Amino acid sequence: AEFQQEKAERERRQAVKDREREAAFERQRQAAEDMRRAASRSPGVFSPEASAKTAREFQAIAESNARMQSQIQAAKQQLDRQSNEQQRAVNDEAARRAREAESRSQAERTRLAQAQEEARSKEMREQQSREETRRATSSVTTPPAKPTTTVPEGVAICHRNQQDYWFCDGPAQKTSVGDKGDSGLKSQLGLAGCPTPRSERASPDGHGRLFLCGTGLKGGARDVPKLRGFTVARQTYRCESGRCDSLSDSREITQ
Repeated sequence: AEFQQEKAERERRQAVKDREREAAFERQRQAAEDMRRAASRSPGVFSPEASAKTAREFQAIAESNARMQSQIQAAKQQLDRQSNEQQRAVNDEAARRAREAESRSQAERTRLAQAQEEARSKEMREQQSREETRRATSSVTTPPAKPTTTVPEGVAICHRNQQDYWFCDGPAQKTSVGDKGDSGLKSQLGLAGCPTPRSERASPDGHGRLFLCGTGLKGGARDVPKLRGFTVARQTYRCESGRCDSLSDSREITQ
């Protein structure tokens, strides 16, 4: 906005100068025309010396007008060059800032993905440690019965925005930082808790893809169809000792 204001001010000043030069040029031209008409009306009044002087004056006026026109043209060309150079500088600065913003955005997405992966790894280590502790403290002669529950299959819904970034809503989480392209879809499925889906189809709203994850919902996992208010035909799994990948019923039951 500041550049446009400066440009407009320069153009206004140049226009004023151009009008002043053109006015002076017109006054000189009019004076020469008046002298020529006077000479044509009274040819006997002017002596040879006066006629020669008048011719020299005409010549001087013509040369002055030519110089003035040349100066006006040169000033206009200089103004155009300065305007073009400043516009190029503005464009270059805008492009540089856009590149820096994209670089920062990519770095932030990478950082968030790493943090999510570290959180999942930590959770798995803690779960494994708890399981090992439980096994170590359990009685050898009378081991407790393993609790078994039946749970529905996990489901993930993914959609892609206009910039080709994928986002997924699955058993583990609903992602807020997307990934680009086919590899980005695979990464998003992993982050959403559906790393190896067994089936894919159109989502109920028709704006994305629905994936059947091939594992049951663990305790505390997100039941996406229930959260979003729709039903889907899916399998049933058994959960034992924190694992829910044992198929209980291969039939796909709407639930």
